[in-house]
Amino acid sequence: FHRNTMLNEEGGIDPQEYRFYAMVDRVGTTATTWLGLTMMCAQCHTHKFDPITQREYYQFMALMDNADEPTHDLPTPEIAAQREVRRQQIEQFTANLPQKYPVSSDVRWQPLGGKVDVKAASGVPIRKLADGSWQFVGKPSDTDTYTVTFDGDVPFDRIQLETIRENNIGPGRTPHGNFVLTDIAITAASPDEPDHPLKIKIASAKADVSQIHFPIEGAFDKDPKTGWAIDVPAGIRSQSATFFLDKKSIAAAKGGQAMRWTVRMAQNYGGQHTIGRMRLSLGSAEGKPSEDRRREALAHGFSAWLERARARPAHWTILKPLEAKANVPTLTIQPDNSIYADGDASKSDQYHLKFHTDLRGLTAIRLEVLPDDRLPRRGPGRIFYEGPPGDFFLSEFKLLRGGKPQPFARALESYHGGKFSIEKAIDGDQQSGWGIDGGQGRRHVGVFVLDKPLAEAGEFEIELLCERYYAAGLGRFRIAVTTDAQPEARERLDDVERLLTVPDSALTAADRNRLQTQFLLEAPEMAAARKELNALIGSEPEYQTTLVMQERPDANQRPTYVHHRGEYLQTTKRVEPGTVSFLPQMPKGEPRNRLTLARWLVARDNPLTARVTVNRQWAAFFGLG
Repeated sequence: FHRNTMLNEEGGIDPQEYRFYAMVDRVGTTATTWLGLTMMCAQCHTHKFDPITQREYYQFMALMDNADEPTHDLPTPEIAAQREVRRQQIEQFTANLPQKYPVSSDVRWQPLGGKVDVKAASGVPIRKLADGSWQFVGKPSDTDTYTVTFDGDVPFDRIQLETIRENNIGPGRTPHGNFVLTDIAITAASPDEPDHPLKIKIASAKADVSQIHFPIEGAFDKDPKTGWAIDVPAGIRSQSATFFLDKKSIAAAKGGQAMRWTVRMAQNYGGQHTIGRMRLSLGSAEGKPSEDRRREALAHGFSAWLERARARPAHWTILKPLEAKANVPTLTIQPDNSIYADGDASKSDQYHLKFHTDLRGLTAIRLEVLPDDRLPRRGPGRIFYEGPPGDFFLSEFKLLRGGKPQPFARALESYHGGKFSIEKAIDGDQQSGWGIDGGQGRRHVGVFVLDKPLAEAGEFEIELLCERYYAAGLGRFRIAVTTDAQPEARERLDDVERLLTVPDSALTAADRNRLQTQFLLEAPEMAAARKELNALIGSEPEYQTTLVMQERPDANQRPTYVHHRGEYLQTTKRVEPGTVSFLPQMPKGEPRNRLTLARWLVARDNPLTARVTVNRQWAAFFGLG
């Protein structure tokens, strides 16, 4: 029944105030249910009729006030099996990342070879641009035919025509940018017989888009009334078409090599529907199997990444706090020198940390925010109501030396949620800050770069403020420092950074696999695969949960106070846990906690519990208690 207490998630409330009201409710419920007392009357003043002082009321509250209420998983064999399957899927997906490395198209594209001539039948000026395209300028004619002649230095079996739009101009020469390619014809001539060119048949074609009634096939169907155009509902933009050459024609032209090729593009639709800017490329099917090309591409990308990563190694030194304390939460230093926050939370959690290092020339502080199974959605934050569960909101991050704040030049993060970037944690505005919504359950890194290196850091302090209109503290985090000239915010773990300093000759097969996996987790070209992996990680089946009560340790007991007139904000003297003086006292030497309270309630020498029990039985038999 103690779970049926008031809870308020309204924006702007103080969670500790409503916790106090919950405790008031539990005191009244316990006293009424077990003792038959109206103890709730003593919340505001000493009881008018029963021998219960106001101080004793709060002593009784203190017996229950020292418990936290964490969420406890309720594992079931079915969910456990599903979680194991998902874990195996994640491991398998990670192991298969090399097979997801993107491979280049199975077509090798080459620019036109040898001497290239481009002419327009209308005589309009033609400009050759740096990207290999041609631009037709001057006054456009109603119709035109472009002729492109080039040497076939490489084998090819397809020709790509790119039409290019830039600065809202083109790719066609009409005011709205459209064109109509009414016919394209391709010939190839041997240097020995330049006057006897071979006609190259176009077997098929494929275009990015085709305007209705103007399909790409209309460009080579020998019908002067048809053609290819690109005015589609999505708008006119750069578009391309690929023309696949007939195999027999290619064979007759000796694969295209040592031949002089000519591409004629007729644009006879009228109304200035001619191409304004274009580029031609030659393509051929890649000979190697795609998996071979994938392995080569992966090896090349991994090698280039190693070279870049080794050129800019990161050297972070994790520091163990000399002291870690907070205004409301309890901070506990973990074996890995991280800090875990639990216990109560407020809308303005303030963490104060003290460190010492002999390193000279500190350039940056790294804040690792770490996942933990004890936190909502595995953290790394403590948000559990109103805001996104497992997130946090870091309003301010300060470094103090000798009590003086040290200015930061900038702040970098490996991830941020929405508009909450880490730069807002050093802007002096407590209403802005860093958050990681969408990245719950994963490690993230923030790096605070000092304006000037600290020649001698010695002992220094770090202050973190997590302030929001709801409790939004950090749950688990760790501090490290560096003297690197150009510190970066990287997702890489420190073991990977250490491996990057090891020569290739000293790396084991397992080391190389670890580094390759890290490359795949960072490579921009693997963004789609990483999105799939994160979706797998984020969709792990969750156990049903329940709230439990957990007694706080002796070193971190929650203080309980007498409240003047029962008001939450008017605390007076602190009290120790205890019962009312007119009843038998708790056994000496026993801890003053909920278990001892439960035993005291049902003890043989407690007359009230027995009286209440008999009264209830009497009422059950006779209808009156």
